[in-house]
Amino acid sequence: LLLTGIKWDHADVYPTEQSYLEAFKKLVLSVPTDGLIVACIDDENIKKIITLAKASVITYGHEKSNYIYEDIAQSKNGIEFTIENFGEAYNISSPMLGDFTAKNICGVFIMAKELGVEPNRIIEAIKKFKGLKRRLDKRGQTILGADVYDDIAHSPTTAQAVRTTLKNIYPGKIYAVFEP
Repeated sequence: LLLTGIKWDHADVYPTEQSYLEAFKKLVLSVPTDGLIVACIDDENIKKIITLAKASVITYGHEKSNYIYEDIAQSKNGIEFTIENFGEAYNISSPMLGDFTAKNICGVFIMAKELGVEPNRIIEAIKKFKGLKRRLDKRGQTILGADVYDDIAHSPTTAQAVRTTLKNIYPGKIYAVFEP
């Protein structure tokens, strides 16, 4: 099980934040003792919920965890950062954008590595993966000198993360968000 973040969402199914958190508690408890949970402890809700785990838990985050991801650098061409694990450093390069993407890639890297995939093979796959459709998806168009991106931004937290990423990549530029 990979846990990257828990923020109340899907209010149509989970009418309260507590009901949403309960679903994650049940999920964590459903992982058997011989299972594995990879958890980003930058998230306070995850920190609380993983204390219930019966399975092995491997943590990651910006500090004080089994794996630390740091030195995030973004440009129009993608993201680069380092993952450290007890003295070993892995340099990650991806054509995808966003600090949140570094968090997700780090979790996937750990899960694959812990399941026995060679780190260099994981790093090469990350370099080639262009991301999901409509997740800071560069449309390949420049209109009036502006690059055009498409993002579904399905929650307020995601929308804010997308805005922050674009502001960091294009400092001092005007950007617009359009909804259908």
